[in-house]
Amino acid sequence: MIVTDRNGGDVLPKRLTEEEAAQEIGISRGSLRSLRKSGQIGHVRILNKIYYLPDQLKAYFNNQRVEPCQTTATSLDTSKAIGSNRSPDAIPGSGIAHGTINPAVRSAASRLASETFR
Repeated sequence: MIVTDRNGGDVLPKRLTEEEAAQEIGISRGSLRSLRKSGQIGHVRILNKIYYLPDQLKAYFNNQRVEPCQTTATSLDTSKAIGSNRSPDAIPGSGIAHGTINPAVRSAASRLASETFR
């Protein structure tokens, strides 16, 4: 975003110091410095001073956006096929829901585990 003067000429874009930029996106100066050094956020270096432009902060901020996962019919079919408890068609007694393991099977598994760890 380049600001124009009264005569319509271009002037330098607004630049923020490290402190101002960190405050703008709600993180500490140290975190902002780490992001800059790892190349995750753009910056402007003028001699030995570091500045951040509003569009660089906006780009970083937008890159952090995470959209929610969408449940599809395919994912439910997969859940059913692999025995996930998330499937609405979970088969009772198949061991995919809490407390549905057959007591005899649970007892045998417990004995086997005890023998294994002796």
